[in-house]
Amino acid sequence: MTAVVVAPEVGALLGPEGLALAERVPADQGCAVCGREVAGVPVVHVVLVVDGSYRRLAWVHAWCAASAVVEVPGAADAARADGVALAFTALLVSYGSHVVPVLACETLRPVVTCDGPGSEHADVLVLGALADGAELVAGLGADPPRARPGWLVLVDDAHDPPLLVILDVRAERLGEGSLVLPDGWTAAAERVGGCVLYLGPAALADVGENPLARAAALRTAAAGGRLVAGVAGVRRIPNRLTTEA
Repeated sequence: MTAVVVAPEVGALLGPEGLALAERVPADQGCAVCGREVAGVPVVHVVLVVDGSYRRLAWVHAWCAASAVVEVPGAADAARADGVALAFTALLVSYGSHVVPVLACETLRPVVTCDGPGSEHADVLVLGALADGAELVAGLGADPPRARPGWLVLVDDAHDPPLLVILDVRAERLGEGSLVLPDGWTAAAERVGGCVLYLGPAALADVGENPLARAAALRTAAAGGRLVAGVAGVRRIPNRLTTEA
């Protein structure tokens, strides 16, 4: 069991929601100082990187650094330039009598922004999606979300498993990754003309690969007001491997 140490000044800036994120050390998280994994060590310290309203959690070995607030000018610009590491989960979700293909997207590392001590922390992925025209969801009701932010999901069948590339409204890459699609996912996307893309901290990676558990986790996250969503187009990239006659 790893003990997570949070200095008082870090906790004051994080608040209850941020503290909950800080206590969930990602399994493959590397120490922000030495780069070696922190999972499984007896004690981990939390460092909060600050640049204006930008907040980024980092974890360090107890022998590498103490828990503290560290101001790093330019950290926000560097994060935008490097991009945010994302995780994707594909599943089929029932809305009333309709089964709709869904793609859930969440940050692999908590990256949040807030206006000051005691203010609400907002996931940068969620903020960007809202700016694009996504809608805040309060649960998975009888009907899927209707917002159309202009996102596009490209499915490259030349890879096994398929490679998914997600483009935002500006045709810039929101993220990409290899993903095993559930049986019928692509066919359903072609039938309904797209998929529903949920963005935000759904914590689907924590529930394993059981599709029912994943759907339940998505519903819980949506009911908690932690997700935004919109309809994304889905386009299959034909397999580029051909056989010469």
